[in-house]
Amino acid sequence: MADASADDAAAADIIKSMEFKRKWQALVARIKAAETQPLSSSKWPAVMANLRSTNFKLAAESLAELAAEGDTDALWVLSYDPTDSPVSDPYFRYHAGVSIRTVLGVHDSALLWFKMAVEGGVVDACLQIVEICWASSSKVDKLERDKDYAMALEYLLKAVALLDLKSGSTSTISRAEVCIKISECYGYGVGTLVDDSKAVEWLEKAWSGNPSSRGILTSLIKETKNEGQKTAAKLLSVWYSAGTPPLEPLFIGRNLVPKDSQRQHSFQQDFLKAQLWGKRSI
Repeated sequence: MADASADDAAAADIIKSMEFKRKWQALVARIKAAETQPLSSSKWPAVMANLRSTNFKLAAESLAELAAEGDTDALWVLSYDPTDSPVSDPYFRYHAGVSIRTVLGVHDSALLWFKMAVEGGVVDACLQIVEICWASSSKVDKLERDKDYAMALEYLLKAVALLDLKSGSTSTISRAEVCIKISECYGYGVGTLVDDSKAVEWLEKAWSGNPSSRGILTSLIKETKNEGQKTAAKLLSVWYSAGTPPLEPLFIGRNLVPKDSQRQHSFQQDFLKAQLWGKRSI
């Protein structure tokens, strides 16, 4: 019986895949037909014109507008698994995901688009995934919450990796701020076990991009610092002076900190390092 059930599931997947491709083919045919009718009131020609001119943000926004008006094809395109979508550009997928969240409010579908955008190197797609995962704090099932928080940490780490690989990559958040978020995950046990040494290491990475080393503590005082680096330095000063993180996290939100566990911090106090990082925060 188990084998038969597995066969039925496999057959259903094949049928679903065939139906997916059939719908896409029908949709593409409809769009092409609309393009031959310049007086048509359909917005689909505008969607395709934006795609052809690689204006992916406008194309995704146009799809979102159609979906908001109840256009069944637009709703289908945005709401269903886009894995086999003929629109493969990562920035289109990113903006389509944003449109889903803002217009349709469908987080599961948005995640699919964002994950594929991440594969294309879009840093902000990582941050969108993190926000969706952290929004699960209202979930009743603790295991599900922890799973989502772990995914959030995974994509914060991917965001830093992408920022390091692509110098000058545009993002709505600085590398330093992403590193502080990661540090707070380790410092407060969000998506992972509490790890003081990793928490401090990621704060130091927020400053320089390098792990803890003597060079960090003896240089860079006179260099220009962005606000993220200044914030990291302030937090490091607190860590080294008190041996614990601040009472409340700055970036990940107090509501994400586990309330059902006693966290014992045993980070060694070092007042000399606290003074040095305090200077860097100015």
